[in-house]
Amino acid sequence: MTRYRFTETIVIVLEKCITCGCYFGLDRGVWRERKKDAELYYCSNGHGQYYVVPKPISEQEASGTLT
Repeated sequence: MTRYRFTETIVIVLEKCITCGCYFGLDRGVWRERKKDAELYYCSNGHGQYYVVPKPISEQEASGTLT
């Protein structure tokens, strides 16, 4: 009889809900996507969370010449 053993490593990123304070985990791939796209994700109690994606700064804003 042949036996096979499979191993998988999953990285979980720990988050804390800004509403209720509970800790919950996100798969690292999902966490990276939410950091990029600022879409909603939810804590274990159903509270919506999202990351703020910074806007690129224009040359005028950087130089302080906006009117």
